[in-house]
Amino acid sequence: MTESAILLFDTTHQAMEGESAIIGGGFWCDMVPRPPDAMKALCGLAIEVHASDLEDVRAALGAAGIPFELYKPEVEAF
Repeated sequence: MTESAILLFDTTHQAMEGESAIIGGGFWCDMVPRPPDAMKALCGLAIEVHASDLEDVRAALGAAGIPFELYKPEVEAF
């Protein structure tokens, strides 16, 4: 199983443009719902990418001028 990373966006437009930039760069991605605990993201959509592609995806989104945040789930201590 391939490890993945979730990218968060402020707007639906940014998420859709991000998807285009990622696919245009030759990378796999999947549009998914925003994780419920990702309250910082205003957009209800997120993009899942292969973690191994993250640096190249970050460069593709940066070149396209599309801001995003990497989702970091909150871990509860027991």
